[in-house]
Amino acid sequence: RRLRESEGKKVQAALENYPVADFEGVISVKNGVVLSDGTILTAAQATAWVAGASAAAEMNESLTYSAYDDAVDVAPRYTSTQIEAALKAGEFVFTPSVNRAVIEQDINTFLSYTPKKGK
Repeated sequence: RRLRESEGKKVQAALENYPVADFEGVISVKNGVVLSDGTILTAAQATAWVAGASAAAEMNESLTYSAYDDAVDVAPRYTSTQIEAALKAGEFVFTPSVNRAVIEQDINTFLSYTPKKGK
């Protein structure tokens, strides 16, 4: 918070299953991925890739529907209803798409919208 709010640094943290942060500087990764060799990466392990992808993205670039390198599936899989609930809760979710794992929506945990600070 200090770096973002006081010093103007646009830093972010990627954490496993931490939606309670309610802060635009925190990405809460809900699930992991399955790599092409069958290795299953947990949400905690996938946070490293999320942090790197977020850091590499331009300020005006969205990671929505970006594919996780060498991933062919997600683990665990969620239903459409569960994915929608996760997104509404500020959770970053991978979804399966034609033998790939993609980011459903480039999202952070911030949910406390106000007229001064909207979506």
